[in-house]
Amino acid sequence: MLPQLFFATNVIELGILTNDDIQVFFDGTAEHARDARLIGGTSTSLEDAGSEIQYRLLDGVGVAEHIPRLQSLYENEFREIAQRVFGRDLIPSPNIVNGANVNLLEGAGGRYEWHYDSNPFTGLLVLSPASASLGGRLLFGRDYDVQVALSMRPGDLLFFDARKSAHAVEALQGASCRATAPMNYFAEGERIVRPPDLDTALYG
Repeated sequence: MLPQLFFATNVIELGILTNDDIQVFFDGTAEHARDARLIGGTSTSLEDAGSEIQYRLLDGVGVAEHIPRLQSLYENEFREIAQRVFGRDLIPSPNIVNGANVNLLEGAGGRYEWHYDSNPFTGLLVLSPASASLGGRLLFGRDYDVQVALSMRPGDLLFFDARKSAHAVEALQGASCRATAPMNYFAEGERIVRPPDLDTALYG
């Protein structure tokens, strides 16, 4: 099932971004993202210990440098939407590296691990389509038992609390690509809790 708190809109339909803006974000990611890997068995991962998934990553420093418009949206317009959704005063991550990232999956079989989130305020901007025929749908379930598979369109903006909702990205079909920008927010005035091994696992 979906997380208890789940909200979706589309920023192209809202007039915040255009299709051309989304393409600029995608192209900036494709040009500047680095090779990365997910190792199973970390504190938020549900994959087998020692397993490995290859993908490409543009971390928060890269987003700020190469896609500054996305960084500004994360800190301002998207944060304002998130505050209305969650009913809380929120701040961007104080660590720019893990604030707004872009994950890029490429080619048949590309996927993102089953995991839980470490904080209750997650945003996700979709930069490429995901469907049953393309793969790349956002999966929610538990222990690989898929209960929801969300098809998505470029410009979709999701907010959810997935600390207790296992989720993953479905394997891609054929030569398709999938790019999404996960965004971490935190409650203003509250202690930020993030597993000590998480940033090491994600960013090295």
